[in-house]
Amino acid sequence: MPNHVVRQQQSQEAAFPEALYRIAENPTAIDYSGFEAGQHKFHKGAYESGWYTLLASICDVQRIDLAQRERDRAFAIRRKRLLVVFSACLLAAIVSGVWFWHYQREHAERERTRLTRMTTQLLERSEHAAEEQQVNAALHYLAAAIGLAPTPELRSRLMNAAHRHEPVLRLGGIFRQESGIGGALFLENAGQILTWGDDGAIRCWDQTTGRALDRVMRHDGPVYGAILSHDGTRLLSWSEDQTARLWQLPSGMPIGEPLMHESGLIAAAFNRDETRIITHSKDFTTRIWDAANGQSLGNPSRHDGWINGAVFSRDERYYLTWSDDSTARRWYTSSGQPAGPALRHHGEVNGAMLSADEKRIVTWGNDGMIRFWDTASGRPDGPPLLHDGAVTGACFNHDETLLLSWGRDQTARLWDVATHSLRVPPFHHDGWVFGASFNTTESQILTWSYDNTARIWDITRSSEAEKIFRHSTGPAGSDAGIFGAAWDQSERRLLTWGDDNTARIWDVTTGQQSGASLQHDLAWGENCEIVGAIYN
Repeated sequence: MPNHVVRQQQSQEAAFPEALYRIAENPTAIDYSGFEAGQHKFHKGAYESGWYTLLASICDVQRIDLAQRERDRAFAIRRKRLLVVFSACLLAAIVSGVWFWHYQREHAERERTRLTRMTTQLLERSEHAAEEQQVNAALHYLAAAIGLAPTPELRSRLMNAAHRHEPVLRLGGIFRQESGIGGALFLENAGQILTWGDDGAIRCWDQTTGRALDRVMRHDGPVYGAILSHDGTRLLSWSEDQTARLWQLPSGMPIGEPLMHESGLIAAAFNRDETRIITHSKDFTTRIWDAANGQSLGNPSRHDGWINGAVFSRDERYYLTWSDDSTARRWYTSSGQPAGPALRHHGEVNGAMLSADEKRIVTWGNDGMIRFWDTASGRPDGPPLLHDGAVTGACFNHDETLLLSWGRDQTARLWDVATHSLRVPPFHHDGWVFGASFNTTESQILTWSYDNTARIWDITRSSEAEKIFRHSTGPAGSDAGIFGAAWDQSERRLLTWGDDNTARIWDVTTGQQSGASLQHDLAWGENCEIVGAIYN
């Protein structure tokens, strides 16, 4: 009987596990004949005995078990891999999150630093414009600074700084200009007041009645400033309309053609004998004009940034300019060509002056340096004098053997000009030093500061001020400081004025205040700052 028939019968007669006993009792011969020939059609069930059936059954059980185990093992491996991948992703997410947070923090800090620097620069320009009587420009800079201020504290300080222009703003409530008043001048001989503002008009008012006169001098843009000639017969004004203009007083008629730039003007001034006019503009140029006919003299001189000031030499053969482009430069008046190499700082140049003999130029800037230059060669004359912050002012004593400087490092410093070294250690305040001056005998120094104090120092020692004159904080709680101070002619009294809405007179000998504080009304906003005062 063929094997496959035997196998079928046995499979029908007994089932596993009884088959195990039967197969052991009755072994069956296995015929492998024809196996080789039919290998390509090989089927184990057709050639093998019941042993194979039993083993196959056992193997089926094992295969099922092994398959399940293999599936379990594969699942465990997949789960382990998934856990590893998930853990790696989670770790990567945490690391990325920490890095992104750190990056955002650094970016925010850099942005805050950048905005603070820009805000400070705008505030400096506002203060410079205010010093040049360009109140309208000063307010524009302040508005831009307030818009950029990155912190509420800085914004609050800028808002308080705006209050220093309260007297000009108050003029707007007396004399009804069509826009804000940017500045004013008294015409003492005529009993009149001139005002100017954003409407481009320069108006005349009766000083007694406050009534507007018919005479109006017009620009085509906001007027930033105006000055009178020495005899009061001419008015020089400058504007955003890219022009400076000369007017005849009291008629208000224009003299000559407008003095044209390519952008709004920053400032203008007469020379010593008022035959020439010097102007500088947002187009980064300085120009010289004939005051009689308005003709341009020579070519314009050009910087690569805002020009912060200009001054003629004594003989007016050349003039000196200084700029935000980190340079001060000399220019020939006749041609507008450079009169030597650029005098370079590492930041904005805040000021410059000529020595009395004009053989040296002194410059100072935001890089904390005061530099001396040889006028003839334009080369540095000795090492720079160093502050720890921006230098905002400097002045010589009468014989120019000493230089007094002050700045944002909260110090004033006295230098020996010959040795370029400190004569005494710095005079310390607790805030920016706004100004300093010698007394007439040059035995004492007067300083005033953001810390709400004016101080008198012995010129030979700086460890402790001889006298401290202190204002209170402002009504709004601000500490914008004392803006100015001056001795009277006898130097027995001192006048100070500042952020606390007062001007005060002090007895220099006792250090005590003389009489009541001179106080303005708080008619605008929460705070008022007195920004100027003079003795009669």
